[in-house]
Amino acid sequence: MSAFTSAPADDVKVEAMKVFASTVNTLSKGDIYVRIFHTNNRSSKELLSGVINGTELMAFDCNLCTISDSLFLPELSIFTAAYLFEDLEHMDRATDSEIMAEVFDRVAATGIRVLDNWYCGSHQLFLNQTIGSMEESSALAGLKLCSSCYPGSYDACKALGASPVYMGQNTLKEAMSCGAVQGAEMLLECITAEECIDSIKTVILTGHQIESINPVISEATWRMLNDKQKNWILEALHIARSYMETEVLAREAKIIGELAQKYGVQVLVPCKAGLLQQAATYYSQNRFSAVWGEDTYVRIHAASEGM
Repeated sequence: MSAFTSAPADDVKVEAMKVFASTVNTLSKGDIYVRIFHTNNRSSKELLSGVINGTELMAFDCNLCTISDSLFLPELSIFTAAYLFEDLEHMDRATDSEIMAEVFDRVAATGIRVLDNWYCGSHQLFLNQTIGSMEESSALAGLKLCSSCYPGSYDACKALGASPVYMGQNTLKEAMSCGAVQGAEMLLECITAEECIDSIKTVILTGHQIESINPVISEATWRMLNDKQKNWILEALHIARSYMETEVLAREAKIIGELAQKYGVQVLVPCKAGLLQQAATYYSQNRFSAVWGEDTYVRIHAASEGM
């Protein structure tokens, strides 16, 4: 069984793929043999198309947003919403819930089977100024935040109570330095890549949007497997998921430690109750339910309760 990725060989996702492959090979005792293939000249959308067309069996570079755009399933754009999941543990429980199974079945009708949900990191807020505290969600009111290019970023900023600003041709470093924006929302590793650490005075660990990748397989191939083979693959994916989560969380903790200790950045942990309520109210607008389905945000958010 071929598993494709365009990630660099030293990427944590590739290491998790190796864990998956090794585990499948061990569990199946050779009945299924997974090989990992690298392709540097194909995007995640192209790999997704390859799985749909049957030229590849599995791909590990897709996420539900990519699938939403590629397969014309706009209802999947809900996975860019702020606080759809409160944290990683919440996302893991929800991934194994009935409503998420329904989502994956809906995608399967297009020719691909979403097999799992692997954590890639959480979006935080980065400010070019210090603030007293984050005990009240109103502390973000009026803050001009850079809205990144990922779908849903603009609405995520508004759901947090801030004012989103599109960057245009300016770099984040320039905008943060001159005060055109007062902050940005993005992944921890992205803010370090932007080389604007010197302009950052505060990081607020909102964790408002969780990024993930979704291993996918051709639905035709999936149907050809017997139940025992499917269980081997799903068990191996869960083991690899745990590996990747551990590695990504360790990487994020290291970055936060460096921001605080090396650069003197103020690190704030907000009280999430107000932010969660604020986000729920924002996404209750009719324009969201018209695309996502009535009460879908609430249903997915509550999917892990009682599990």
